[in-house]
Amino acid sequence: MRRLSVLLTAALTSCAIAICFAAPAQAELEVKEEWGELGTAAEEFNEPSGVAVDAAGSRVYVVDHYNHRIQRFDAKGDFTGAWGAFGVGAGQFNAPSGIAISAAGNVYVADTNNNRVQAFDPDGRYLGQWGAPVRPYGVAVDPAGAVYVSTESNRVQKFTAAGGPLLGWDAQAPRGVAAGPGGVHVAGLFNHLVQTFNGAGTFGSAFGGLGDAAGQLRGPDGVAVSRTGEIYVADRSNHRVQVFSASGAPLDSLGRLGDDRGRFDNPSGVAMDCRGNLYVADRFNHRVQKFSPDGDDSRSCTPAPSAPATPAPTLPGAIDRTPPTLRLTARRRQRALHNHGVFIRVRCSERCRIAAGSRVKVALRKGSRNFRARVVRRTLRRGATVRLKVRFSDRAYTSMERSEARGARMRALVTVRATDGAGNSSRARRQVRFVR
Repeated sequence: MRRLSVLLTAALTSCAIAICFAAPAQAELEVKEEWGELGTAAEEFNEPSGVAVDAAGSRVYVVDHYNHRIQRFDAKGDFTGAWGAFGVGAGQFNAPSGIAISAAGNVYVADTNNNRVQAFDPDGRYLGQWGAPVRPYGVAVDPAGAVYVSTESNRVQKFTAAGGPLLGWDAQAPRGVAAGPGGVHVAGLFNHLVQTFNGAGTFGSAFGGLGDAAGQLRGPDGVAVSRTGEIYVADRSNHRVQVFSASGAPLDSLGRLGDDRGRFDNPSGVAMDCRGNLYVADRFNHRVQKFSPDGDDSRSCTPAPSAPATPAPTLPGAIDRTPPTLRLTARRRQRALHNHGVFIRVRCSERCRIAAGSRVKVALRKGSRNFRARVVRRTLRRGATVRLKVRFSDRAYTSMERSEARGARMRALVTVRATDGAGNSSRARRQVRFVR
């Protein structure tokens, strides 16, 4: 294993990273701890994609990407809690990616496939959320509390701590993002660069370039910045972590491909705590590795200076309990058997997921029979109207056709349920009579 030999000072980390500072120390990083393996139980991961450490260096948060949750550990890797599950409701996730911690200790998570950022207190209690355009990946918090989010739409956006939009700028395939003393550093997955902008989004400089030599990058992901400006990059497809000066000159690197201690397989997130320990989310090895200066993680902690603690911000999602407005229209008489289903039009006031189903009642001379149609699931854009066909199963269609031949009267009750990104839901129904 190649050792990382650089001046380790106080470090500010973000995107799969947290904010924290260390006292100056001249030391080499050595593997101190490792934990995790593939699985779904506590202390197991399915592609950990991000890692963050709180200001005291006592809590380590890991984004468990395909288990759709956040796991929390102490500094030695002992499990202390978890939250989240697959879904669209408050506190649920769909393939989260990046994570960052504010100076006040609030945890921000890029909930990638749900197109939003969620915020929690240090113990995982839900605070709120706000929407982000197309698939957010990286998230970072600067010392002033501003939140930076990178998205698949080739944009980096800046928000207030409460999710209010401030500004945004273009960046090619941005993934990791870190807010440090030298500006905002953004890793470009496909241009193999780390670009630096100021807080207003003005481009300053870039370094890297495709390759595997010192200073070159291949699909960089997580980024962290030290207090004095050194930049740590998870050089994902080169299976290493590289360190650069504030001007982008290569200083050193750590790791290579493998599953032994000190080696990586697609490292995604990096974070440094206030004792100078480096944490790496070793994605395809399904583990977290901790590197300590000279193998000693007992150094005193010097937290980053920060503004006085303030109450948790009131985020949009924290007070949004309004269900989406759902509009369902359909012709009241339809040749449903001829069409093998019922046609409806659905409109949702918000971006929402809908599930449309139908119960068909067949009135016979003696009693009645009920049949159910197949459920249709779709995602609708905000304000969009779509035309759906709720189909009958082959078995139900055959039975209904026989009933119609015997003169039975039939009608369908179509039910549509819509759920928005905050987990609020509403339901609408429409009755349709069958005609020949």
